[in-house]
Amino acid sequence: MFFNAFVDILTNYLFSQEFEDEYSNTEPLYIQLGLGYANPSYPLFLQLIVDDLKNDDGITKTSMYIDLGLYWHIAPQTIIGPNINGVGDRFQDEDENYFQMNQYIYGVSVMHYLIRSFGSGVFIRGDAGLAKVISVSDIYGIEYNITSDNGFGYLVGGGYSFDTDGTRILLNINYTSHSVEDYDYSSVNVGVNFLF
Repeated sequence: MFFNAFVDILTNYLFSQEFEDEYSNTEPLYIQLGLGYANPSYPLFLQLIVDDLKNDDGITKTSMYIDLGLYWHIAPQTIIGPNINGVGDRFQDEDENYFQMNQYIYGVSVMHYLIRSFGSGVFIRGDAGLAKVISVSDIYGIEYNITSDNGFGYLVGGGYSFDTDGTRILLNINYTSHSVEDYDYSSVNVGVNFLF
């Protein structure tokens, strides 16, 4: 009987110690903010228009992505939560007329670190959820705002993360795909995310 009690105490201590060690550098909740360069692609009929705009010397092109997410742990090296990923592609002339295409994924995101210490080293990421494509423009004072029907979108990516005393700096590259109204939109994105 004494032996069984000793084993129970020892086992409980070892498991709780391991649990504390694995979660020693983690937090109950994380916010992710990200920003970077995007290289979007479009269905052929739209890609031809975009290519013409790119080749026009009088047009300024700005492409970027944004990330906003909320995460919590499901394992010591893995977090999950809702995330919004957006890609914007804007074309503007000298008279401030502009045309902009936005691609969005409103989904669930999972991030997993490949080494034991959370927040440092190589990580992979996957998102899936609702996709939308929105086009906005202002041409000589006439404004247009067109929103697609709901579709399906996903993100796959990864990168390398640095833990700076609780704030994780993530250098990442990802690929996003948006299928809406029988058309496919995509983007390759490179940037910096912050997880804190």
